[in-house]
Formats: sequence, C-alpha cells, structure tokens
Amino acid sequence: MLRRAPELLNSHEEEFMYSLCRWYLGQEPGPLKHAGLREKTLFHYIRNNKCAGIFYKYLENNPGAFFKDREMSRDHYFGIFMNNEVYCGLASHLDRVCQDSGIPYACFKGISLIRSVYQELGVRPVSDIDLIVASRKDAVRLIQRLALAPPAAPGKRWDHVRDYGQADKITFSYFSEEYKTDAAIEIHFPVKDSPFLIPTFMEIHSERILNRPLSEPGLKIIDHTLHAFILIVHLIYQHFGSNLIWHLDVAKLIHDKKDDLDWNLIVRESIGLGCRAAFFHFLSSLQRRFGVMIPRAVLRDLKGPRLLNGGILREMVSPKNVIEDSLGGQDLCQNPTISLKRAKPILFYSLFYCLLYDLPQSWIRFIFGRKRHSQSMGELIIMTFARSTRSSQASSLKKALGAVFLALASLVSIPIHLFYNLKSSDSA
Repeated sequence: MLRRAPELLNSHEEEFMYSLCRWYLGQEPGPLKHAGLREKTLFHYIRNNKCAGIFYKYLENNPGAFFKDREMSRDHYFGIFMNNEVYCGLASHLDRVCQDSGIPYACFKGISLIRSVYQELGVRPVSDIDLIVASRKDAVRLIQRLALAPPAAPGKRWDHVRDYGQADKITFSYFSEEYKTDAAIEIHFPVKDSPFLIPTFMEIHSERILNRPLSEPGLKIIDHTLHAFILIVHLIYQHFGSNLIWHLDVAKLIHDKKDDLDWNLIVRESIGLGCRAAFFHFLSSLQRRFGVMIPRAVLRDLKGPRLLNGGILREMVSPKNVIEDSLGGQDLCQNPTISLKRAKPILFYSLFYCLLYDLPQSWIRFIFGRKRHSQSMGELIIMTFARSTRSSQASSLKKALGAVFLALASLVSIPIHLFYNLKSSDSA
C-alpha cells in the first residue's frame, strides 16, 4: 500500500512533478520553478511515484536548483541503478534459457523499457520481469528449466509460484545463485476470448509479438506499437490511472519511437476492444501534460459522444489521481480481500470497470463474457475477491452471481457517471 504524506500536494508541487517529466523528455528547459514547494512533501510523492531517479538527474544537471536533501536523492538513484543491474543480468539469463529451450518469447514493461527507451539504469525502477510466451505449456516448460518445479527445488521456492484462475499468467519468485537474491518474474500468455483486454490483445497479435520481436543485446522485446497499447491498457484497467512513472513510460515511448508507431492499429484495436473513450482521454492528457504530440487524426477518430464516460475518465487522468491515487485504485489492487469492510471497495472496483468500457455495447460483452462459453469479468471479480482462483473453470452460480453483481453495478454507475460529467470542468 502506498504510504500517505502528512499533507496533500499543492498546485505548485503538482505542476513541478509534471514539469520534471517534461524536462526529462526535453520538452521544458531547466531550472524549473521552485516557488511554493515543500521539499519533504514533494520528495515523498516523487519517491512514491517512482520518479526519484529522474529527480536526481534533474539535480545533477541543474546544480543551482534549491533543494537541501540531495544526498537522499542520490542514494535512491544508485539504489535503483544496482537493482536494475541485477534485473538486466537476470533478463539476459532468461533469454539464454528461452533460446536453449526453443521457447519463443518477448519481454515487455519495466526491463524492456529500460533497455529500449530509457537506456539508463538508474532513472526508472524495476520490480519484476514480464515475459510473453506462446502458451501456458511454454510457461510451465520455462519454469521447469529454471528448476522451480518440484521435486527439483526446495518446497519453499515452489510456494512462491502463483497460478491464477483467469489463466493468463503465472507469477513466481526466482532465486538467482549468481546475485544471491530473489527476483519476481511474470510469464504471460495469450488467452482466447478472455474477459481481460491484455491476454485477448496478445492472442490477436501473438504471431507479431513472438515471431517479430525487436532484438536488443541479450533480450527480445515487444514491438513498439503493441507495447504502447499494452502499457496504456495496463495503466488504465489494472492500476486505474495512478502513478506518474507509468504515464511517463508511455509518453517517452511515444516521444522517442514516434516514427515506429502504427497509430491505425492502436485506433482500430481500441475501438474493437471497447476502450476507445479510455484511450482518447489518456492520450489527450498525455499531450496536454507531457507535451507529447499525438496525431490530430488519432484523437479525432477516438473521440466519441460527450457523455461517453468522459467525466470519470478525466478524473482518472487528473493530477490528483495520477500522483496521489485519489480514487484509491492502488489500495484495492494490492489488497483484494473480501469482507464487510471491503464491500465499498469491491463495489467501487465493479463500478469503475463498468465506466472504463465504451457504452453501452461493451458493457454487455464485459458483464456476460466475450463468447457464450468464455469467462465474464463479473465471474472473475467474484472469483478474485472470494479467493477461489485455483480452478480456471467457475461454476454456473459464480458466473450468474458475477453477471448480476456487475449488472447492478452498471445501473448504479449511471448517476455516478453523470455526476462526474457535470462535476468535471476539464474540456479534454
């Protein structure tokens, strides 16, 4: 759970954090305006938003900047540097294992962004390695090659493997003998007709992801266009728009790789998967706050009717939520337990998900599943919060409960949807 600062950020501090990102992208010269900043509060949010490494680079390049605690920033930078050095070494090891085993793969998110976009170890922290393979069978083969499957390894290591019921990834902790440390690894794979957007998108483009990856020394990474799409979906639908560094990831990818992006594919898939409005508001926010240029035709094609979940989506990409997690999505993601005390967050989770999809066609597919025999999001929400995720097949009762729960949530979300539209003064 994110630790809360004693005080919330003021408008000067919010603007400074966005200015810091624009400075890193080369969109704003330094030194930045320092008026009205409270150093302790500011650094708390810089650290929680994983921007401490970028802040250190700013101080290093602007020695006249008025900040007292430079040593703490420097310590964070070198801490990130050493951690990422370990993860880069482990990623190269995984690459060798996959090559030796004949397992096609592509890396995405954190470590691939370090290698292909940031190209500097100390600026962006990494907490795990994310790989895409062709199937669950390949994921299990990779785990077995890493000597995690019993009885080849101590039971305590096997206990770290979490195989979720939605059947789109396996998460485990890998102990490196070379570095004498544990590293988190997530192996993702495409799933046909999944209610989740990312495994569905991976299934649609699996041939391009696995057969045409980009090659960095000792690592294969996902194509930049597909990577941008997955990063946006991951940020919006899994983390509810919070955390500034994930916004900067997309901004820097678009800024640095603009000539390699296929915007037609991004527009086509966002419309086809029912997330056009979410993409429109996110990309509009990226252009407005980070200075990243999004083609006008792209925003025109993504723009829908005014009341198409605009208010809640603008709230999601507002500075208060991006930096301070004002909507509380991170707490819900990191602590998904069911109880009477958690009834409000569970309802929020369902309401928020209903509002993130385009209306109304995507709601029906979202609640009841993409195909007749596929899992629905409602079913998976019930499974997740009930902690019954060991089986990928849910009972008819769970499916019915999930559908009813989300259908009710959809009805309740209508006044909330209207409230946010009336409340929001943002004209994005």
